[in-house]
Amino acid sequence: MNTADYFRLGHITKAFGLKGEMFFFVEVDLGDSSKKIKEVFFEENGVFVSRKIKKFEFRNKSYVISFEGIDNRTQAERMQKREIFVTNNFLPKLNNNEFYYHEISGCKVIDKTFGEVGVAVEIMDYPSQQILVVKRNQTEILIPFNTEFLNYFDREKKIIEISAPEGLIELYLNPPKQKEE
Repeated sequence: MNTADYFRLGHITKAFGLKGEMFFFVEVDLGDSSKKIKEVFFEENGVFVSRKIKKFEFRNKSYVISFEGIDNRTQAERMQKREIFVTNNFLPKLNNNEFYYHEISGCKVIDKTFGEVGVAVEIMDYPSQQILVVKRNQTEILIPFNTEFLNYFDREKKIIEISAPEGLIELYLNPPKQKEE
């Protein structure tokens, strides 16, 4: 399997207790699906290595996880800051314009009026809205990203079609000149 077959679930933050348990920062909303996770993967030297889960539970606003073969605090401390992955087939299938954040990176972004804008880098998630970060040559363009502006997402062709607010893209590409005093 290659990197495209895996989805980053989160990372270990620190050891918890003396029996090999660790706090686990989950980057996605798992809902009830956390009960279905029986194994996860760690990337080691470009290869994904499987670890069987011994315990995975939500405790005091945090996830606590432990693995088979990790039985004490010292072993758990060695796992700190390690990223945890699951296979993509763990993720539920989505409808047409629904997507997972990791699917956006590398997509061609096309604005209905402007044409090809650039390549999607990431989505920044703010309380008020999501922002699509698009790279065009050396310029970073920030576009509000919600159902109002998203026209179409093609997972197979890696294309996002948007309708950005009028003049927004041009503002990034041709910023107003500063007045000299």
